[in-house]
Amino acid sequence: MRSSVRSCGQVLGTPVPPANCQLDGQHLRHECHPTYLGMTLDCTLSYREHLTKTAGKLKNRNNLLLKLAGYTWGASANTLRSSALALCYLAAEYCIPVWSHSAHTSQVDVQLNSTMHLISGTLRSIPLPWLPVLSNI
Repeated sequence: MRSSVRSCGQVLGTPVPPANCQLDGQHLRHECHPTYLGMTLDCTLSYREHLTKTAGKLKNRNNLLLKLAGYTWGASANTLRSSALALCYLAAEYCIPVWSHSAHTSQVDVQLNSTMHLISGTLRSIPLPWLPVLSNI
């Protein structure tokens, strides 16, 4: 059963709303960035909005991990690793086959690199190829 109240429309390739789209006689509202199965779509399918939201989520979760690591008391590297896998990597890798070739993936990469720095306790001068090895991911 279709719900015309929750339905929305978007024309791919153009940000301009369609002239008159109807479903069961009711006008469909136009939405610039609809969400479908957790993916935020845009008219050009560049996934910029989705990757910006994902990077924001990862930044918040990295802040939680930073508090878990702490300066006076700190969780072990194994605890940080499993927490990072549960909090950050699951959110980051959701629907990755869809958006992996986007030009905006660097936003997510920066946050994942920050996560690996946090787990391993390394400085920013460590070469990026070494981060997965040092953080055991």
